[in-house]
Amino acid sequence: MQQMQAVIFDLFGTLVDYLPAEEYDRAFRAVAGALELPYAEFRAIWSATLLERDSGKFSSVEGAFQHVCRQLGRTPTPAQIEEAVRIRLAIYRRNLVPRDGAVELFGHLRSRGLRIGLVSNCSHEIPRIWSETAFHPFIEEPVFSPEAGTSKPDARIYRLACDRLGIAPERCLYIGDGSSHELAGAQRVGMTSVLICTPYERESVMQKEEPCEWQGPIIEHLAEVIQILDFGF
Repeated sequence: MQQMQAVIFDLFGTLVDYLPAEEYDRAFRAVAGALELPYAEFRAIWSATLLERDSGKFSSVEGAFQHVCRQLGRTPTPAQIEEAVRIRLAIYRRNLVPRDGAVELFGHLRSRGLRIGLVSNCSHEIPRIWSETAFHPFIEEPVFSPEAGTSKPDARIYRLACDRLGIAPERCLYIGDGSSHELAGAQRVGMTSVLICTPYERESVMQKEEPCEWQGPIIEHLAEVIQILDFGF
């Protein structure tokens, strides 16, 4: 393995744990209530817009909610949209808590002179509150899919992260949980990809298509990134 100069992380399932499903469900129900939309129809249309939201088709969180309301023949008031956005931002503020070992790992990487980046498939909520999170002081160049206009595994989003860091892909280690075929996508541009699969999320991670087929290196804890940098795999 070449000497690495940067580590680029995925976000959800890598640097942060997913919240319990019931927490997300409560938030969805609260949003539907705020917009006076039938829950089942709202949830179905919202889920169907995932790729559009991730790739930045909608200019904002507000725009995504207005789209869903139009699909259901409703015209929300500005106050209703504002409340729906408040609920969405609140659930993500609870969600964006560093996984155990993340902050310590960032400190180790910085002490070694390595650059730290991020590539995340997400919607506009995440970049909107990013500066409030514990990640903001450490991750130099976060690339969020709605701002990039494309999402993983498109090669362009990985290259954008490398370009912003000023590091060649061959000198970047990519860490992710295998969502959206992100590991193969990173490899195709020249990065070295590592699957993270924590013991407490192993069952859900291994249900995804890419982790099931993954033949590359696997770690269980973020602290193991240091071992890979030191000794390879």
